[in-house]
Amino acid sequence: MRSGYLLFFDLDGTVLQNGSLPEEHRRALLAAKKNGNYLVINSGRSKAYIPKQVLEQIPWDGMICGSVYVEWQGEVLLNHTLSTDSLRSVLDFVSDSKVRLVMEGVEKNYSFGMGDFQIPVDGDVEGFLGSDPQVSKVTFLQKLDPAKVPEFSGVRTIFFKTYAEGIATGYTKRTGMELILQKTGIDRSMTAAFGDSENDMEMLRFATITAVMKEAPAAYDAFVTLRTESEYGVSEALQKLCFIE
Repeated sequence: MRSGYLLFFDLDGTVLQNGSLPEEHRRALLAAKKNGNYLVINSGRSKAYIPKQVLEQIPWDGMICGSVYVEWQGEVLLNHTLSTDSLRSVLDFVSDSKVRLVMEGVEKNYSFGMGDFQIPVDGDVEGFLGSDPQVSKVTFLQKLDPAKVPEFSGVRTIFFKTYAEGIATGYTKRTGMELILQKTGIDRSMTAAFGDSENDMEMLRFATITAVMKEAPAAYDAFVTLRTESEYGVSEALQKLCFIE
């Protein structure tokens, strides 16, 4: 039985299924923790966008949110937020192109073009930008054509099939992993990562033991330890990789 490992988990499509935490995953995570391992969220979501259910039902040791916010056992190790110039460049684009946007923050989430969702800022952009909103990342809620999206100030855009994300330039899911290793003194050889999509690449490349869910890109098979087969991939992976019985 493996013990003393740092286990890094993507949320959407990995720990969460259709936005909910399956009981099978909850039990498996608790068992891995009981066996002496450390549980860390490593999600593209901002801290304010992590479902309360996930935070309340699992005793996480740490969290990496949007690649730019990192906590370890309650201590904040990193909190990088998008600058006013970055947000302005994004807001100018969505205003002109009529793209709906969510700005995911440390404490709150905001929206543009979605007056009934989160905290709307459509009519008061200048007031919003002057309020230091502490935005970690942005999410464009529709498919974008990369050829028609400009380079935003201080923001790297990641394109998916039905949406796109804007992440602070220079930060990836690996960033927080390195900070937690520095903080804990745990060796990189004692790391495992679990993911399912394109934005998990840096996390999976950095960890020593890796598992992807059955729907993950085929390219991951070239270097991951395990591709799961069942509906409950996290539970399956933790068992097959000997973190739980």
